Amino acid sequence: MRIKPETGRIRLTLAIDSPVLTTPYLDALNSAQRRAVTHGVGSDLASPLLVIAGAGKTNTLAHSVAHLIVTGADPRRILLMTFLRRATAEMTTRVERIAH
Repeated sequence: MRIKPETGRIRLTLAIDSPVLTTPYLDALNSAQRRAVTHGVGSDLASPLLVIAGAGKTNTLAHSVAHLIVTGADPRRILLMTFLRRATAEMTTRVERIAH
């Protein structure tokens, strides 16, 4: 974390060392999105992950949930929260489309 004294803004930087997996449903993601989606999967010592809002965040989140399911996570133990019912329906549809 760095604070720029002239603006007082905080800049968070995240270095992700997890390997980039090659799977067909991840091909549409850029490398940063792919690293965020695969972060911590298969590791008991996964560090926290912060994804700062930007273009493609919904797509990244949907792929992340789908990737958890595809790699063996119990879907009943995943909590995905949205602010609107419409967003919930959209995320559910996206996750189902990606995971199947």
